[in-house]
This record gives sequence, C-alpha cells and structure tokens, in this order.
Amino acid sequence: MQRTGPGPVTGALFPVRENGRIRAFSLPLYLFLVFLLSWPFMIAGSFFTETILQCYAMNAIAMVMVAVASYIAGRYIFRDGFSGAGWNRGTLAQYGAVIGLSFFLWLVPTLIDIRSGFLF
Repeated sequence: MQRTGPGPVTGALFPVRENGRIRAFSLPLYLFLVFLLSWPFMIAGSFFTETILQCYAMNAIAMVMVAVASYIAGRYIFRDGFSGAGWNRGTLAQYGAVIGLSFFLWLVPTLIDIRSGFLF
C-alpha cells in the first residue's frame, strides 16, 4: 500500500483512517465471516460426501477456513492483526498439550464409532 501524502492509504480494500484502523473489533461481524466461510464445507461434509475420508476432508477444510476468516478479519476488516488479543509464543509443553488435545478429540470419537460398528 502506498501513502499519497497525509490522506488515507491507497490500495486498501476498505477506506482507512490515518491511524490505520477502520473500526473496533466486532464479535458479530467476526462470527458472521467465520460462519460464512466455514459452514458451507461443514454442510457439504454432512450431506454430500460418500465416504468417511471425504467427510474428514470437508471438516478439515472448514477448520482451515476458520483460520482464513480470522486472518481476513484481522488484516483487512479490523486492521489490528489481533494485536490486542494477548497472544504470545507458548512453551513446548503448551504446544504439546494443544496437539495432544486435538489428537484426542479426533481419535476418541473415531474409536467409539469403530468399536460400535458404525464406521466400518
């Protein structure tokens, strides 16, 4: 983006005030964007897939779209990059806990479905 003197930034998707922010964070707007980008993949995964692998793929794409919506909201709509969210780099134990919890949340329902005979 290029500045053209003291006026607003040119080349942006939305008009920007001089301080670089367009609006304060709005949870309803953020959630609308997240649902708009992720739910079509969740619905397609529920109704239009033939195999469990296709369903997993659609659900994974839906979760990626949540991250994409977060990036779009922080970069182009609120223009803060979520700087006020208090995020920082975690410790190795925290990363391990998040990865372990994610694996647990994926593995346990799958094992229950396999054990009950619903999956295979």
